Amino acid sequence: MDPVFAHIIAIGISLLFLAAGLQKLRLRESFYQVLLGYQLLPEALVGLASRVIPIVELAVAAGLIYAESRATAAIASAMLLALYAFSIWINLRRGNVGLDCGCQLGESGQAISYALIYRNALLVCIALLLLVPQNTREIVLYDYGAMGFGVVIACLLYAVANTQIANASSFREINS
Repeated sequence: MDPVFAHIIAIGISLLFLAAGLQKLRLRESFYQVLLGYQLLPEALVGLASRVIPIVELAVAAGLIYAESRATAAIASAMLLALYAFSIWINLRRGNVGLDCGCQLGESGQAISYALIYRNALLVCIALLLLVPQNTREIVLYDYGAMGFGVVIACLLYAVANTQIANASSFREINS
């Protein structure tokens, strides 16, 4: 894989986990309530999980930036995203369709849906691309511009897709 694509993926997923971790730290009580609603952990562990998960997300974000830790962080990010998707799937199977996904804490909230599972599955695949061997070509000045543009486009695509998923969930709730 070309190193420019690897950097775009690493920076993009790093920004995703950085934003998620900081948001969960900033809105700790809201995140605690979301975790409680998922009913996947004993209530005694929800408080600990609500403090540990954001720290893990921030560690993953940092690990993706450095080449030495990128493979480990890519695996960790894929595992977290898969765990989140599996948690959503369990609750959808339970019929908890109105449960807040915890993706947009402090904002309007977003109900869990199969679209979020598909989104996370796609993100898992993208994160695992960081395990593909890279070309060893030297990165030149032009490449930095391409990386910046690529990260901006990736972030915009993610934002648009996430907004579409949230709007579809809201539309379903209104029509129910």
